[in-house]
Amino acid sequence: MGAAYFFTNFGTFHRRHLDEHSRMDIHQATANSKSVQLVLLKNLRVTRERFVLQLAYNPLVDANILMQAQVGNRNAIDFINSNRQLLCFGKATRYEFLQGGRQVELSQMAKDFELEFIDDVDYKAVIAEARRLRNAFSGTERKLRLMDSRQLATAKLKRVNFVTNDLLLLKRGSDLGISVHFVDLHSVGGIPSRAALKAAAYNPQPVTAR
Repeated sequence: MGAAYFFTNFGTFHRRHLDEHSRMDIHQATANSKSVQLVLLKNLRVTRERFVLQLAYNPLVDANILMQAQVGNRNAIDFINSNRQLLCFGKATRYEFLQGGRQVELSQMAKDFELEFIDDVDYKAVIAEARRLRNAFSGTERKLRLMDSRQLATAKLKRVNFVTNDLLLLKRGSDLGISVHFVDLHSVGGIPSRAALKAAAYNPQPVTAR
C-alpha cells in the first residue's frame, strides 16, 4: 500500500486509527546531534485511507501540498484528508496555488477537505513582515523567495506552524526559527525521498529578522 514519511524537529504528533487494520510505527533518528522524529506509517487493508496522521496544532499548509493533491498525489491527498478541519491557508498560499490552478479547484478542495481560509491577518502586515524575513538573509548566499516569505510571514503573524514539501523553504524557515514540518510526498516503495532525508538532517543556520 505504500508509506509516507513526515519529519519534524518540534511539537508532537497525535494518532487516530480509522479501523483495526491500521498500524503506525514510530522510529527515532538523530541527525547533527539533534533529535529528529521520523514517522513511518504503514497500513494494511485500509479501505478509507492508506494512513492517518493528525497534527498537534492547526498548521498553515504550503501551496505545493495543495497543488500536489490537486494533480492526484496520493500522499498529499491522504495527508490533507487525515487532517480534515485542521489545516488552513492564507492569501499568499492562494496566490501561489492560482499560478497553476483555478479558483474553482481551490474552492472545491477547501470544501471537500474542510480547509480553513484565514483572512483575519492584515496583508499589509504580512508584506512588511515578509520583507523583514527576506532581509534577514542579506549578506549571506541564502535567499528566501517572495511568496515563500509571505507564506512564512502569515504563519508567524498567525502564530501557527507551517507544513511544506519544499526543502529549501523548510531550510529558510528553520533558519528564521519558524516552526516548519516537512511532509514527504515522494517516497517510493516505502523509502523516503532524498529531500526528506536532507530535511531530517538539516542543521539550521540562525538569522535574525530586523
